[in-house]
Amino acid sequence: MAGTEAGKAKILKSVMYPRVLDIYSLCTDELKKSLDHGREFDAKQREEEDNKRLAGLKAETDVKDKMEEADDEEKQRLKLVGAAAKK
Repeated sequence: MAGTEAGKAKILKSVMYPRVLDIYSLCTDELKKSLDHGREFDAKQREEEDNKRLAGLKAETDVKDKMEEADDEEKQRLKLVGAAAKK
């Protein structure tokens, strides 16, 4: 061992990495131009997915608010509507 006292060590700390590694800032200007179309498309898709999720959450919240104000018979009907909204 070249003058060192190396020992075995097990690192137990978990490390989180992002799902997507974005190296766009490291690319050349020429490559950035060709990548812009895909990045715009991806941004539009993510925005549409976010809007769908927000609409679903809003519908679910509206049903919960109505449930608090309704009587037993009305609550049963609203449960069916809420289940349909989730789908």
